[in-house]
Amino acid sequence: MFINKESSFKKAIDPTIDLDEETLASVHTVAELAGHCCAREPYQRPDMGHPVNILSSLVELWKPVDQNPEDMRHRSRHVFASSS
Repeated sequence: MFINKESSFKKAIDPTIDLDEETLASVHTVAELAGHCCAREPYQRPDMGHPVNILSSLVELWKPVDQNPEDMRHRSRHVFASSS
């Protein structure tokens, strides 16, 4: 049963995301948190401190890697050119 849930969960994730173990664990954590926050009964939802604690522990994992400044200039020109 767990395998089917895991398989369904992975299928629901954007296929362009590189799903290594760490990323999958982060996505699972956020999905589980979202489920708690969307509980039907308000008393079943966490107070705001809980999501803050959960998400703040993930911030370091989500920091982007340093990018080449030349790459950033190219992307900026591309975005600007495609918006006109």
